[in-house]
Amino acid sequence: MIVVQTPGIDHCQTRSCGLAVCAIFRDEAPYLEEWLTFHRGVGVERFFLYNDRSTDGYGSVLAPWIASGIVELQDWHEQNQVAAYNDCLARHGVDVTWIAFLDLDEFLYSPTGKPVPEILERYENAAAIFVYWSLFGSGGLTAMPSAPVLSSYLRCQALEKAIHDDFDHGMPGTPDHITAWSRDGKSVVRAAWVDVMNNHQPSRISAGRVVDENGRDMPKAARERRTSRQPFTYSLLRINHYWSKSLEELTRRTQRSDPFERSRPNKRLERLAERERQLNDIIDTSIQPIWERIRQEACLPSAQTS
Repeated sequence: MIVVQTPGIDHCQTRSCGLAVCAIFRDEAPYLEEWLTFHRGVGVERFFLYNDRSTDGYGSVLAPWIASGIVELQDWHEQNQVAAYNDCLARHGVDVTWIAFLDLDEFLYSPTGKPVPEILERYENAAAIFVYWSLFGSGGLTAMPSAPVLSSYLRCQALEKAIHDDFDHGMPGTPDHITAWSRDGKSVVRAAWVDVMNNHQPSRISAGRVVDENGRDMPKAARERRTSRQPFTYSLLRINHYWSKSLEELTRRTQRSDPFERSRPNKRLERLAERERQLNDIIDTSIQPIWERIRQEACLPSAQTS
């Protein structure tokens, strides 16, 4: 067990829901079912979803999930991602123990194969666990595949390359600014101890510490985290970030506003493609056994027949 020493904290608090996920989405109906099914399979009990002006068929996909009480949907037309995250904290800080803040192209799991809530039990004094992601590229696919995301994209940036990545992300606020930082990720937070959430990790906590999977303190400044050459791991908790998907889907990104800050200009395809070419170093199938087990339990076709 990784015990983060923080004096004066009562560890006997209980909540009606152990692990939930909060996400904001826009026009991602083709991905919702897979994303929800996978995260249910790794131990997520509830989903708090914020709809950012979607015009596709998301409603029919979510209808059975909403009817079952697993998904709670909020329309979020006027504000950004961080505002959605903090609205979620305000609504659910007293009835959920852990909330993972993710995007629809991010899949949280434990490479050990254990349920995520079981891994979280190790961090009994942590306010948040920062989970590093692994960035996945297109794998050479030019068109959106009919198979699920997890079955289609198997190539990612190697961990050692991610640690030493020196890609020029460009000037913030310009079309050339690319946000796919290698040494980055998202947070799973103990909702009762987090006062204010930013897009990647808490900006203010009332108790505990913000740590990585090894119990090491995370720097508060994003720049310090992203430019560090300190080795990192994702052996216990990991996020597969399917950043580009196919080149067709990457192209669509140039036509979509940024959920974090809507005033940011759309990205240039040439810059997105430049980054994508760096995210196909190795074949990584660590998520495949977990996904196949979830598919079988959900009575979905196997990966070999989809």
